[in-house]
Amino acid sequence: MPGHDNHGLPHASHAVELVVEAGQDAGLIQELALMGPAIGRYACRVTARCPDGRAALKIIIRAKTPGGAARVLAQFRALPSADWTRHRFAFELAAETGETLTLEISADAEGPALLQVTDLRLVALYEPAPRFSARFLTRGPFLLPSSRLRAYLIEDYLNLLGWPAEVGGAGACDVLICQKVRPWRALWRARRRGSAVIYDLDDNEPHQSRRLALAIRAFCKAVDGVTTGGTYLKRLLSGWNSHAYLLDNMVDILDRDLVRPRRDFSQRLVWFGMPENAHELGRLGLSQKVTRITRNGDIDYQTKSVDGHLIEFDLALMPVTLNPHSRAKNANRLIKCAGLGLPFLASDTPEHRRAVELIGLPEGFLVGPGEDWGARIADMGRRYPEVLAQIDAARERVFDIYGVERIVAGWAAFCAGRLSARRQGMDAVK
Repeated sequence: MPGHDNHGLPHASHAVELVVEAGQDAGLIQELALMGPAIGRYACRVTARCPDGRAALKIIIRAKTPGGAARVLAQFRALPSADWTRHRFAFELAAETGETLTLEISADAEGPALLQVTDLRLVALYEPAPRFSARFLTRGPFLLPSSRLRAYLIEDYLNLLGWPAEVGGAGACDVLICQKVRPWRALWRARRRGSAVIYDLDDNEPHQSRRLALAIRAFCKAVDGVTTGGTYLKRLLSGWNSHAYLLDNMVDILDRDLVRPRRDFSQRLVWFGMPENAHELGRLGLSQKVTRITRNGDIDYQTKSVDGHLIEFDLALMPVTLNPHSRAKNANRLIKCAGLGLPFLASDTPEHRRAVELIGLPEGFLVGPGEDWGARIADMGRRYPEVLAQIDAARERVFDIYGVERIVAGWAAFCAGRLSARRQGMDAVK
């Protein structure tokens, strides 16, 4: 389980699966050192399943003093099914300075049984905006970055906070989010129910064809607001809907405790991304070996394992040729590398430059047009101790600026405003 910070614990560890045998006193004991008094309402959530259905999930949260005395703050019991299911409970926390918070997970059963557990979370509850129910319609599965970062992980965090949210489905909701899809029937049904509809786009699809641009423009004009993945798209879509919001991708790291170990530079270079973009690496003409992490690459790209692979390298390369399509690309990979403590070199695009400036890195991490990438790699190697210090300093700012907490809070405030405007408009008509 990831570590604790003063902002709560929205940090998932999807890659870890814990197997707990029934009869153990505690299958998992996780201690969280509180940096100051923690008073307020918190939520704990775990994803679990019991293949044979014979074990109950039991969670006990205790506060321990430095002298060893312990008191129970909360207890929770649930009956997991054979399928992976999220189990969540809220509780009041009043821990004093110096106390340690202990979470214990065990399986409760009379006979032999097996309980599988993953993704243990603890978060401080807050209301970033007037609460609403949300439903996401998206084009792809969790593996697709835009669907993962702009639908699935937002829904996941809303669920952790206790907000009603789902991906897919056809039920009623307060806010319908159409992530790169334009379902007109769903839009009209939402209208009849008084729901707000938000269209989200993070690729430059309007430049693919005139017909597609006209279809996107028509949908933008029909919805209550649009969210975009970069400044270029925001300027474009603002011409079709005056209520446009820049929704930066949250940092694409599932376990915030994962960080590159301190090592000297040894020419371990890596490129990662979608296979259709791998040609960008080939155009650099590098003599150095570069490992490609992608589908059917040197290392196969898997969401649960890619971060662990990346931290084994010394330098990530992110070449991008600017054209009408790539101009709309965000700095998602750059932010991921900075969050992992992995130094990088990235093409000097508007979105890369904006991200580098936001997290406080110098221009030395950007490669301008016409620069020799091989020479820049060698320069990073010579300055590697300095580079590591710079990336370490930026890592905390990455999670502050691009962490799910801030991203969802801003997004929720925008959606709440559009929902309020929609309902006020309906009241005016009445």
